Amino acid sequence: MLLIVAGSAVLAYGLQRTSRLNRGIRIPFWSTAAHAPRGSVALRLFGLALLTFGHGQTIAVAGRWSLLLVLIPVAALTLLIVRHNHNLAGPHGGRIPADPAGPTGRGA
Repeated sequence: MLLIVAGSAVLAYGLQRTSRLNRGIRIPFWSTAAHAPRGSVALRLFGLALLTFGHGQTIAVAGRWSLLLVLIPVAALTLLIVRHNHNLAGPHGGRIPADPAGPTGRGA
């Protein structure tokens, strides 16, 4: 259990460093960010290793429920990336608000 908590913390720290360096730039889900701080990829790999070993140790005690203990932090970290990318989209979520003048520009 302690390894799962430690792995989650290391993953969060690595992701936070990446998010800070990439202000104003979208972070992709399935590849490396445009600017990766020194050591952030190693931090994330180490965090995933801790999560994996923590799951291996916890499965004997908690059974299949230990998978939930791993998926919750991973989902939370995924939400950090979603929040970072959503904040880049602006107040309208990346959509251009409707023009009150209408499509012709003369009003409704």
